[in-house]
Amino acid sequence: MSATAVSLKPAFNVFISHSRDDQPLVERIERGLTFGGRVRILTDRRMISAGQHWRTELRRALEATDVFVVMGTPASARSDLVLQELGGAWALGKPIVIVTPEGEVEWAPPIEPAAYTRVALTELEKPAFAEGLLAELTQEPARKTGR
Repeated sequence: MSATAVSLKPAFNVFISHSRDDQPLVERIERGLTFGGRVRILTDRRMISAGQHWRTELRRALEATDVFVVMGTPASARSDLVLQELGGAWALGKPIVIVTPEGEVEWAPPIEPAAYTRVALTELEKPAFAEGLLAELTQEPARKTGR
């Protein structure tokens, strides 16, 4: 396959929901997900600027999302906005991934376990794993990634 053909493939839109306290962890996830320019990361910080109607922009971002990622940390579990975003993704039928950092107690979100996939942060940091997971969740035929 030529480099041109690969660059024409559509990107995955991945929304990462998190508490501000989790920003360093989000940056680790972003590094793992940004393989080959095929992933567009959506977070409130990246997509909503001062003066915008943030609820409208948030709704648009959730609708455009291919995969919803939520940090499974105590700080995110306590965040009303994270819970609202999670509920919106669930209501829209988006694939949901809960990322659990090392050393954290597994968070049980207020949705049925069949509605989400739980992944360790250390796994999601690996581009080959991340690409395989996104392909699986969005039903795209997976490229050979060693998975």
